Amino acid sequence: MTAFHLDYETFSRCPLGGKNGLGQYRYASDPSTEILFCAISKDEPDAPVHLWVNPQWEVPGVFESDPLAISMIAEAAEWGLPVYAHNAPFEAAVSKYLSKKTFGVNCPKLEQWRC
Repeated sequence: MTAFHLDYETFSRCPLGGKNGLGQYRYASDPSTEILFCAISKDEPDAPVHLWVNPQWEVPGVFESDPLAISMIAEAAEWGLPVYAHNAPFEAAVSKYLSKKTFGVNCPKLEQWRC
């Protein structure tokens, strides 16, 4: 069975951790939170990493999105395939609140995530 490895880099005005941090679900649901980059790869030997870049950060010919990144997220969600991430609860929260808004695709279900 195919599985995926996924990582988000995000930005928000909402504090995530520390003394005044509000936690990952509050952070992910904040209107100011956005995905800056998303890296995803199939769990296969020598599989390439596909990078999605927020359009405001793209530099044509230098730093561009790989269209396969979004299709891989959609594939994982549609087929219920495992998605591995370091601190998977954070990636799951970001996906829940931002996958449809940012990529236009459904997010993987909570039970698909693996830490």
